[in-house]
Amino acid sequence: MIRELILDYEAKKKGKLCFHDYVLLEKKIDRLLKNENLDPVPGEPIRRETFRCMIITNFTAEMVKKALRVECFKLGLAPEMVSHEYFGVVSKLGEGSEGGFQPDLIILGLLGEEIFPHIYQNTGNANGADLEEKTREELEQVAALAGMLKDRFKCPLLIHNFHYPFDRLSDPFGANSVFESHAYLNACFHSNIISGKKGIYCLDYNKLVNKAGWDRWKDERQWYLFKQPFHNDRIPSLVHEYMRFIKPLKGKNKKCLVVDLDNTLWGGILGEAGIDGIQLEPQSPGNIFLDFQKYLKELANKGIILAICSKNNESDVDRVFQNHPFMFLKKEDFAATKINWQDKPQNVREISKEIGIGLDSIVFIDDNPREREMMREMAPEVLTVELPEDPALYRAALEGLNDFDALTQTEEDAQRQLHYQAKKSRDSLKESAGSLEGFYKNLKMKVAFKEIQPASFDRICQLVKKTNQYNLTTRRYSEDEIAGFVDRPDYKIYSLKMVDKYGDNGLIGAAIVHIQNGAWWIDVFLLSCRVIGLTLETVFISKLAAEANRCQARKLVGVYIPSPKNGVCQNMYRELGFKHIENREDIQEEIWEYALGKFPDPPDYVQPLQD
Repeated sequence: MIRELILDYEAKKKGKLCFHDYVLLEKKIDRLLKNENLDPVPGEPIRRETFRCMIITNFTAEMVKKALRVECFKLGLAPEMVSHEYFGVVSKLGEGSEGGFQPDLIILGLLGEEIFPHIYQNTGNANGADLEEKTREELEQVAALAGMLKDRFKCPLLIHNFHYPFDRLSDPFGANSVFESHAYLNACFHSNIISGKKGIYCLDYNKLVNKAGWDRWKDERQWYLFKQPFHNDRIPSLVHEYMRFIKPLKGKNKKCLVVDLDNTLWGGILGEAGIDGIQLEPQSPGNIFLDFQKYLKELANKGIILAICSKNNESDVDRVFQNHPFMFLKKEDFAATKINWQDKPQNVREISKEIGIGLDSIVFIDDNPREREMMREMAPEVLTVELPEDPALYRAALEGLNDFDALTQTEEDAQRQLHYQAKKSRDSLKESAGSLEGFYKNLKMKVAFKEIQPASFDRICQLVKKTNQYNLTTRRYSEDEIAGFVDRPDYKIYSLKMVDKYGDNGLIGAAIVHIQNGAWWIDVFLLSCRVIGLTLETVFISKLAAEANRCQARKLVGVYIPSPKNGVCQNMYRELGFKHIENREDIQEEIWEYALGKFPDPPDYVQPLQD
């Protein structure tokens, strides 16, 4: 109900929320939460994924927390937030005053003028060596705090860098020295605190301030009254940047971009102008659309799936892809294409099914406001971008989203488009096969089952965060938590890689096992949506059972936790011969067991992969 309230309000605004919108929404949310707690609907428990955030600043962040809470509720999260003042945080945490609060993310936002007065004020008689030494000394304290927080809480840190000292009183011809000292500060900050540190990320506060302009960013009155350095109107842009990290951290970022063609990928209407009349040349106005295509290719290289949804004749479109001299994207860059005359919401639903992702993983862009309105009405789960009228601003509109960001880039991301092309080939083979058995044999699948290695760590973390459909528990662990499991003797982590006749599909499965009293509890078990329906769950469980037998375990214990998206795997343990033990109604868990001894071998149409 809360998420729907926010989305409905946002739809009515037809644009980004301002600070006053956040204040109003937070009041409405708190009233709804009070009603939920007092009068829950029988049989319909309120289920939201908890998100705990610790905010440490040397400025007042109460207004920021209001907007951040609303954005988290919009994602379907249940935010819990605590804040600390930077200069007293070490003693507070040392006393345990955080009350056992275990954050999922720590935001460390520091104003440079409060820590580095020798840079942000005119010290007059300090020489370059003294300035560098003072900068290093203060940064060492920030680095020590970051290290303490990582050791204590074992969760990701998001740390602001430092904005340019615009207000520094200095010789008007001394701008070079100010620039150099600020550049030195951020360079040292990055090399000493960010670079090479797992789970520590930089929010580019300097870029954010510069983009807004210092005179529009700062608010002297707010500073003197509340120690808030920025205008309330700037808070949404700061929170927008925070959400760039929170969405991928919680597996809430988008996976697929569905694009229109006419007046979107090229200028003009193909059916009217013909292939020679559309705008796509390197000169204006065609260069607008050519540049936009290049940006979409950049997104694809980052792992975003591209798809087409267009009202057109497919044969005409094919001629553009094949024959237009300046068509930058190729048809094979798109994992799915729906080029026909049926309603676009229905087409997008078919794209969702074909690719194997949820509608809420899709972003839709179309120059036609009527098509956008229909998509919002008939497929509200899809994020429909309100494109500006001027196509020169299309790229900026997409760049302004915070839905395509990732905390890490893996080899699979760069190859994702090829993986989905392989999936299309497998689907075609399945349709033409005489039987499922024949289809599986013709695929010539080979798998590699391995315990976690440094090279597979990032991909396993990514799968744990993002996989929704074939995910038995949908437990979301951070990199720090998974790294902690690696170091514990009572946990084991495994991956499954698959290669078939269409190529290397990469690492497509992950499992985390908790060993307790001779039983292997399968805490996480998941497969990529690209390989659903290939019986690889049978192979993966068989490999796990063989490994558990080798380690003299007594039994495998499987857990299934239902979610809105993982119904496809709800019967997996039953179908693989596990015995149902109990249902834990309070936490909606099903517990299944398999007494080890001899577990069925994997199907003979799946062979071991030799490295």
